[in-house]
Amino acid sequence: RRPAPKPVRRQHTEVPTVLEIRGDTAEVVRIDGADRYEVSASIATRLHQVKPVTNAIVVGGAALPDAISAGGPAAATGSAIVFTKASSLSQPASAFLDLAK
Repeated sequence: RRPAPKPVRRQHTEVPTVLEIRGDTAEVVRIDGADRYEVSASIATRLHQVKPVTNAIVVGGAALPDAISAGGPAAATGSAIVFTKASSLSQPASAFLDLAK
């Protein structure tokens, strides 16, 4: 039998965001598309406009775990994540890859 977990004391602190630390301003931009494939390509395109993307991770868009598992490597390498269909490269993914060459 396992012992009961001890209560954890948490102290609430205000953590400044990176934007607050740097004194930068942020712009909220709405990104949409007809489906998840268009949305991922639109996000990648926006990222490329802010900072040129030299790497892209292409993942199947049908299963959420594929995209989630690509998040860490994408963040570590500054890569964009682009969803595509399992059977073929989606048109939005293809268009982004052409743009980012």
